[in-house]
Amino acid sequence: MATPIATEYSTDTILGMINQYQAMMGNNVNYNYYPNTTLNRKYGIYVPKQVSGVWENVPPAGTVPSIAYFGVGIRGFYNITSDDEISPLSQPYAPKATEMDLYRPIPIRCVPKNHDLTPAERVNYRMRTEITMDDGNVYACYWLKKIEFESSLNINVINGNGESSAYEFTDSTVDLTPTPVAPTTPSVIAGSTKVVVSANIKCEITGAEILEAINVIYHGDLRRARISEWGIYTGVDNTDARTPGGEIYTEAMYVQLAAKRCTTGVDMSNSSSEQHEILTIQNGNLLLLD
Repeated sequence: MATPIATEYSTDTILGMINQYQAMMGNNVNYNYYPNTTLNRKYGIYVPKQVSGVWENVPPAGTVPSIAYFGVGIRGFYNITSDDEISPLSQPYAPKATEMDLYRPIPIRCVPKNHDLTPAERVNYRMRTEITMDDGNVYACYWLKKIEFESSLNINVINGNGESSAYEFTDSTVDLTPTPVAPTTPSVIAGSTKVVVSANIKCEITGAEILEAINVIYHGDLRRARISEWGIYTGVDNTDARTPGGEIYTEAMYVQLAAKRCTTGVDMSNSSSEQHEILTIQNGNLLLLD
């Protein structure tokens, strides 16, 4: 039997894990700020900082950044065959939990500054920067987009063979007085059934969005329009942000990479292309005793 070849790799990041467990612990543990790990530091947008011992551009006291945004990139894979192959093959990179952004992020919107997004359009985008091209034209780039969430969590049982099935959780008082169950063996239990709680999130992009940056930053080179990186980010919205020109808009503060996925890519070189990624954020390794 042939060995399966991976076409994608994903990882949760340390930053995502910190925020996840910080939310579970609430105000019982102190929240430590790591300003140099944020996209705000990278792009110079509402950079977290201390002024006279007081933190600025950070979540309000008692608020933990939550999953809210996604970004995309174009360097999630590499070639593994020579250029003279009839059909060259690619392999995705395997991201590490210590990474804090994509390898080569690309703006999801890139429009002339003097024709910036309308307030209604900006509702869906975050992390606005301005770039000046060699010809002197200035463009507004939006590096992140709002995530769409499904309305409910999923609860699944995964057996020792990796097979998954829905777990019917009921609102019952029975297990308020649980009955102890002795293990069948005193040794370590391997391959046991577990319960996983997850949430599906929807990340949607269009060729028309991606081609804006391709045409400006990469001078229309459609070979670059292959989206192969997906990043899920935590943060907090600031509804009273200001553009350099003083216009009010909603910007993301204290943005950190929570999860990252690399694939061999999807072609977005056609303006009518659409890509709908349904990603699962999950945790839990709870032993289910049958």
